[in-house]
Amino acid sequence: MQEVSALSDTISLASLEKLGDFQKQSIRLLEHDVCFLFLHTLVDAHQTKQQLFTWSAEAVTRAWDVEMLLVRIEGEAISSDQLTAALVNGMAILQFPDRAQYIQFVPIRKKFDRSITESQTQSVVQGAQNSFTEDLNTNIALLRKQSVTPELIYRPVTLGTHSKRSAAMLYLEGTANPELVDQVWQAIQKGAKLKHHTSQSMLKTLQQKWWNPFPTVYSTELPHEATHLLQEGRVLVFLDQYPMAMAAPGLLQDAFGLAEDRNYPSIITYFFRIFRVIAFIIAITAPSLYVALIAVNPEVLRIQLALSIAQSREGVPYPALVEVLLMMLVMELVMEASVRLPKSIGPTVTMVGGIVLGQAVVQAQLVSNLLIIVISAMTIANFSIIGYQNAVAVRLVKYALLIITTIYGLIGMIVGVAWCIAFISGMTTFGIPYLSIMKVKEGSHE
Repeated sequence: MQEVSALSDTISLASLEKLGDFQKQSIRLLEHDVCFLFLHTLVDAHQTKQQLFTWSAEAVTRAWDVEMLLVRIEGEAISSDQLTAALVNGMAILQFPDRAQYIQFVPIRKKFDRSITESQTQSVVQGAQNSFTEDLNTNIALLRKQSVTPELIYRPVTLGTHSKRSAAMLYLEGTANPELVDQVWQAIQKGAKLKHHTSQSMLKTLQQKWWNPFPTVYSTELPHEATHLLQEGRVLVFLDQYPMAMAAPGLLQDAFGLAEDRNYPSIITYFFRIFRVIAFIIAITAPSLYVALIAVNPEVLRIQLALSIAQSREGVPYPALVEVLLMMLVMELVMEASVRLPKSIGPTVTMVGGIVLGQAVVQAQLVSNLLIIVISAMTIANFSIIGYQNAVAVRLVKYALLIITTIYGLIGMIVGVAWCIAFISGMTTFGIPYLSIMKVKEGSHE
């Protein structure tokens, strides 16, 4: 048995050599030559060994044996089959000469996570400026600092089989519906064996349909926003190395309300939300309404307005649909470029696209002056919607509405809007309708 065990250990260590960053060192602890195994890209070997020497000196002073030393370093015995998994998860390994098993413990890790900074995707006017990072433990700490209560329940889970990834589910006990909590946890457990290299697989696990542009799982980078969602009874899911909190269920109200709004007087809060609803309507219907009134149903306009619009389109060689699609595609390119380019030149690109291109296409008589106004209003309204995913959903829906309106005119636009409302009304996530209104309960943890 000793020979078989030694042979197995030799094979295990040999297979680790291909990792490249695997290191094996011999150190002296309690008068024993001990093998110290680690990945130097994850573990600060120098500080970890100094800590081990300190614990060993303490053990010698107190006349401890190996068992007492292992209790001191909180070591856990693992088999050779578990060796690789422990190392790639950032653990360090000790092997004493008289033991058949390896001892894993938590070493001093290298610092490679970024510090807490301001949000890069969500602007905050009056509220906490910090945002989540890629480190799961840091995100949990930020959330606990925002919600200081023992009723904040944290359930860790490991996802994947070959390439493992840490995740967590959090909710407020007594605030979140127990049925919702059970359904979300069962969904996570059911999808635990999937490959979660990106958040898309987690969205699928949380019942986000691939064909549905409206987000039924709401993502936020702000700890105070995530805390507000908890107080409404939502369930949060975190992925390690993903700086967002995913809240289930996502609702339509997330496109109009922010936790930051509660830092203002109530009348200002309602003022903001009403204007966001108006912006939502303008962003979806503005291009369709332009095509309907210009190309299909101009008879509904007053004669003076119709003549003014006809004069502005004089010399434009394209029909209204082509004209609108041309400008909408240009604005899509400008918005995508402003998001992807470095922040130092992003505003410059936006200014060039909005002013130079707009002025140029008008002078070239490719589009009318009125369309520039319509597209500008649509773009500004789209930026007023809360959440990048909500804004993208609106950008997709307006194309479908534009096609229907081009064929059937105002009646088609009305039918398209009615269909959109019916579609949203029929959406549910974990049994909760998309149009539900979730509020912070009286006496909740604020």
